[in-house]
Amino acid sequence: MNGLAFGCRLIVMSAIVASLLYWPSAIVVVALFGLFGVPAETLVTLGGRLGIFSGMLAWWMLLFLVVLPCVVSAFPWNVRLDGFRKTKKS
Repeated sequence: MNGLAFGCRLIVMSAIVASLLYWPSAIVVVALFGLFGVPAETLVTLGGRLGIFSGMLAWWMLLFLVVLPCVVSAFPWNVRLDGFRKTKKS
């Protein structure tokens, strides 16, 4: 059960990081593609294949998949749940 709880914490942490990075990264991507003449609505809807809401959800899922390995590598593996590092004495 401990491994499942750890996996759930990683997923929640990745979702939080992806949500925090969503709008700043979306502004940068839309601005960069705008320099090449691609309209924002075309970019968000993936060329008109999706609606605006489902396109935004698809972009969030893509960002979540990018952020997940970063969170796994940055997660403090040696920390107990209370936040203190384990020592050899305890």
